[in-house]
Amino acid sequence: MNVDLKQGMFVANEKSFFWDQQTMIHNEKGEPTTFDKLKVKSWVYVEGYYDKDHKTIEARRIYLLPKRIHEKEKHLFPFLE
Repeated sequence: MNVDLKQGMFVANEKSFFWDQQTMIHNEKGEPTTFDKLKVKSWVYVEGYYDKDHKTIEARRIYLLPKRIHEKEKHLFPFLE
């Protein structure tokens, strides 16, 4: 994973995601946090959409995860439904 705070962009799973002032970032408990917590080699869950005009993926919600979440653990994180 790569992170560029100045350009509002990160790469996860070989895909580039962009964020703007409307994008919300949360910690693993679902509480709001800041973008400086987004680090290389972090696990994230991203909700977003494909912007056809700019041909980019725009992140709307980013959740920072403590580790890789397995199927049996998904119930511990309500946003993973």
